[in-house]
Amino acid sequence: MNTYIKVIALLGLVNVGAAFAYDYAFTNLTDQNLVIKVELMATNDNFFNVVGPGDTTVFNWSPPNIRAGFCLSDILIGNYDEGKVVNFPGTNSSTLPKIGNQLDKNTITKAIDARGPWFNSLAKINMKSYLPPVMLSDNDWKALKDKVAMASTQLKSGIAIQQVMSNIDMNTIKTQQAGKISNKCASFDFIVIGDQLITRKK
Repeated sequence: MNTYIKVIALLGLVNVGAAFAYDYAFTNLTDQNLVIKVELMATNDNFFNVVGPGDTTVFNWSPPNIRAGFCLSDILIGNYDEGKVVNFPGTNSSTLPKIGNQLDKNTITKAIDARGPWFNSLAKINMKSYLPPVMLSDNDWKALKDKVAMASTQLKSGIAIQQVMSNIDMNTIKTQQAGKISNKCASFDFIVIGDQLITRKK
């Protein structure tokens, strides 16, 4: 009888955990195509996304995905290196597909979802951990987000990164104290600026 109760309790905990979904959104405020890798606790699977200058990409595992509720372990970021990866699906080149000047996000998403040789070769790219990030107060975060929205639009329109970044006071950002994310079981918005990862204190 006791064993039966324990099994029911364990199943109950699993179901409760699966009811949560955490989003990790990354805005790329650099002039490079970035590869973002998110590592989740309790799994060794690879999760990559590619995000172009001024764009945002989101990692999300919503129910009924078995990884819904898995907590954040690490974030790794690197420049997309055509010399490290195999040819993009359906092409004879590792160059990312574009529509005009922008990355073809739909085609790239399909290639990521397919989990084929190109996706697996993203693991060869030189990446570094970006935890802990620079953590801003609510007021500083709001002020930065407003500027980032404008900068993202400018980057997509072809304005040079130097001109875009002239509107963002990097010295203010650098003086903030980098702190650990105390609760990795939560959703976060991250901004990649140069070699810094920035988020808001929770």
